[in-house]
Amino acid sequence: MGCLENHFLYFPYKYPQGRWEEVTKLNFPVDDCSFTSSDNIKLHGWFAPFPNSQTCILWLHGNAGNVSHRLEHLRLMRQMLKVNIFIIDYRGYGRSQGKPSETGLYEDALAAYRYLSGRAEISQEKIYIYGQSLGAAVAVFLAEKEKAAGLILEAPFSSLMDAAADIYPWLPVRLFTKERYASINRIGALKIPILIIHGLEDDIIAAEHSRRLYRAAPEPKELLLIKRAGHNDLYYLGGQKYWDKLKEFIK
Repeated sequence: MGCLENHFLYFPYKYPQGRWEEVTKLNFPVDDCSFTSSDNIKLHGWFAPFPNSQTCILWLHGNAGNVSHRLEHLRLMRQMLKVNIFIIDYRGYGRSQGKPSETGLYEDALAAYRYLSGRAEISQEKIYIYGQSLGAAVAVFLAEKEKAAGLILEAPFSSLMDAAADIYPWLPVRLFTKERYASINRIGALKIPILIIHGLEDDIIAAEHSRRLYRAAPEPKELLLIKRAGHNDLYYLGGQKYWDKLKEFIK
């Protein structure tokens, strides 16, 4: 059942699949970074520096593609927020070794945090953890384990079982779902500012998941619901409202 479950949960694109050559078209440097998880998996990420900034966003992306599919979002985020950005590929994605799993992705996030906090130009007190969709669950786990200035969750689900039950209402998913990613059970213990963003037209993960997480989260917390936005277009359809909220949260 585990192999079947992974088939429906993880959609990695391994290098050279993707848009790797397009990184050279960006008008700012992007450094290839290699680091190793505690279980000895070699991982890859991109570090996009911003001059004179000690703040960094540690970006944990969703369950499909790889870092090269986030180039336009990366460009806009660096331009609008004027901070360093570190985006990683989980094990089995992009140039990272291994195969994805819940415990594996948690280990990858911890390894990324250790690597990032060890860079001289980054202040540990100014690391913001940013997770999208599946990555939001990984981000909540990381925020529970490590220090961070804040947590940004975009299109999160309250738990994988809740999300699966929404998508496959005719299947008894709670009986055989091994991977749980139960953010709803973790978020109440956090002690950092939390920003949750969701599109009201999201037809993959309903906005009600963000409302549940918001209700369970401690203060300080914010919830931004964006009209007409779906699952993967929040940064685009959210427009200036989206970017203003992120800038306000980080500052």
